Amino acid sequence: MDAKILPISYPPITTFTGYAATLAILLEHKESYDWIYANYLQIYVVEILNRIDNRDKSAFERQLSIPYTACFFGDLDNRRLANLVDDWFFLQRGNCLYLESFEMASEMIDLYEDSFTSYIKKMINLSMYVFTYLDVSKISTYGRDTPFSHQVLIFGYNDEKREIHYADFINNPIGKYTFSVCSYEEIDSAYTSVKTLFVPGVKSAAAIRYNEYPGNYDYKYIRETVREYIYPDLIKAERFNEFTKSIYSWANWETRVHIGIGVYDYLSEFIAVELDAGEEKIDHRLYHAMYDHKEMMVQRLNYLLAKGSLDHTKLPQINAYSIVRDNLLIIRNQILKFNATGNSKVKDRVTMLLMETKEIETALLKQLFDID
Repeated sequence: MDAKILPISYPPITTFTGYAATLAILLEHKESYDWIYANYLQIYVVEILNRIDNRDKSAFERQLSIPYTACFFGDLDNRRLANLVDDWFFLQRGNCLYLESFEMASEMIDLYEDSFTSYIKKMINLSMYVFTYLDVSKISTYGRDTPFSHQVLIFGYNDEKREIHYADFINNPIGKYTFSVCSYEEIDSAYTSVKTLFVPGVKSAAAIRYNEYPGNYDYKYIRETVREYIYPDLIKAERFNEFTKSIYSWANWETRVHIGIGVYDYLSEFIAVELDAGEEKIDHRLYHAMYDHKEMMVQRLNYLLAKGSLDHTKLPQINAYSIVRDNLLIIRNQILKFNATGNSKVKDRVTMLLMETKEIETALLKQLFDID
């Protein structure tokens, strides 16, 4: 074949590449929608309490000290851990029955293929996406001068143009998830230039295919997860926190887990901590993840309405929920504005809007899902 581009949709969750890649594939298959909208509902933060104390340490140690918010699968009892070290490793493998992943070590690819491009083309011809780490500084679209390894989803090629189609966060003001292209030469250089990362699976590539699976729609599970979002189970959160610390005991983290509606309070506190510590920029990904969560909820509510799980008497509340999403977009943009201007007045504005939105969302979700 001279060219082939696999089907892909722009995902509603784009804060982290593991979520974006999964949804970009799944959204092309309507039979997976029951699973999609039953998941990505709970949200949590693993707060690293000694993060600021680590600022004088190595670049890798500082990277480990970044707190993350994740629109996650919602069942912390299963200890599904994402976005702390390698979201693909923990999130996708074995958790989504609609995707099958076949991983091959780089040494094997080098043994059997003339180039990484050759491997990509063979997988794409088999209708399999490729997900791997690349040194994205070798790809001009990223606009990076220094080596930086990142996970990238590859979904097509074109021999005539000698182009690879891929999805990732490329060089733009807020690092927006983007479908783009690069040359064969760039992709080969980006793959071979990945030297080392402190994560599992870095010297490998995963071939991913969609798997036909008889899904099981379960509105009760969705409703109970919403209840757990409104009334976070703190015992479960602490159990998850201890699990996190056991996995990364070598990182010397002091951690605390915030889940569900309590994430609003953490996001408010986070700004104050950053400003008190003299930080010049606030990690906007935390707030963008929260916005993604609300965008996903808007889509979920409309899906449940179409399925008949929410009847049309709930339409006023469904329409009103867009206010929650819009408020989080305003908050995210306020954080970006602070990062550009350094205007510390953003703290009071964001804190007030976070607390207002928390109350609005709680009331709407209780009404929508008949939760006391």
